[in-house]
Amino acid sequence: MRPPRVSSRPTPEPPRVARPGPGRRIGLLALASVVLALAGGAGLASGTPAPGDLDTSFLNPGVGPNVFAQALQADGKVLIGGSFTTVSGVGQSALARLNSDGTRDTGFNPSLDDWALAIAQQPDGKVIVGGAFRFVGGVGRARLARLNADGTLDTTFADPLVGPFLPADAAVWVIALQPDGKVLIGGRFASVGGQNRRGLARLNADGTLDTTFGDAGLDVASGNNYKAVRSIALQPDGKVLIGGTFASVGGQARANVARVNADGTLDTTFADPLIVDDTGGQVDPSVASVVLQPDGKVLVAGRFLSVGGTPRRRVARLNADGTRDTGFGNPAPDNSVYSIALQADGKFMIAGVFGVVNFNAGNVTVPHVARFNSDGSRDTAFVSPLANDPPGL
Repeated sequence: MRPPRVSSRPTPEPPRVARPGPGRRIGLLALASVVLALAGGAGLASGTPAPGDLDTSFLNPGVGPNVFAQALQADGKVLIGGSFTTVSGVGQSALARLNSDGTRDTGFNPSLDDWALAIAQQPDGKVIVGGAFRFVGGVGRARLARLNADGTLDTTFADPLVGPFLPADAAVWVIALQPDGKVLIGGRFASVGGQNRRGLARLNADGTLDTTFGDAGLDVASGNNYKAVRSIALQPDGKVLIGGTFASVGGQARANVARVNADGTLDTTFADPLIVDDTGGQVDPSVASVVLQPDGKVLVAGRFLSVGGTPRRRVARLNADGTRDTGFGNPAPDNSVYSIALQADGKFMIAGVFGVVNFNAGNVTVPHVARFNSDGSRDTAFVSPLANDPPGL
């Protein structure tokens, strides 16, 4: 018999903005897919498309309601995870795979009992998925599991036993694969493998807890139920950048972005970036995406209004030491940003629920997807593919 649930799913971020509803045809999947395709340099189907044109050869996959995570395979297929219950009119919950044309891959049929929030594909084709689930194919797997390429459970990967905070349930929000095969996970949780690991942990390649990476001691247990690590970026030197909703790491103040050493301890050489809301407090701000540039600088995006004591709306860049990069402009979306993708030419794209960028400094209407030059100025050659979609999703 399955154990009783504490809650049926993780609580979403505080709704300053609405989550996409069940009736939306595009939603977060389209935003993420556009960012992946265009920022990754993939060509579109026909003619000579302008930057931002929709790839009409990719069919509407009919996913309902929400997609929170995606991973693009080498063969062009797309893994998607979320809270959805149908794909292309067929019942399929939480995790699915689409063919390169957007149709459902009928040969991939995993069975999760709750939301999927993070996906990472290994070089061997196996898939690591994280979320709020507790069972995969009827077998106990607490919030993290590895699947074979056909979607069946990989039983050689141990149940990591990602443990909850009560009364709020636990969830794995982000997964990052290290070059050595170890697996970094972030989210809202109190323990992994029966040992204290608050918000951040590292697993060995077989799913067991890596005890050489200690408890970073994030304060995700305190305050509201939305505190969690939501983004991870691995540096070449083995240090780890994290973003999310938190106020301290290892007992030291770190407002929503921090860097930890390869052993999980706080890297005190990386300053507290003071990413906060408009009151200067740490009430509701969050960093949803952290991206490391080749030069060591760090792009951050999410829901915040100030960085390092200077007004910066929802997108900013930090120097390699954590201080604000004063040479980077203020893209200033008027609402939350969920994702950043860095292009090879230094330009970057953002996706979210904003309708305007350069807020209070021109108020340019660019719904949901926008591209910026490396200095933070808007790329005027890029037209949002959702230009006719109302803000707020």
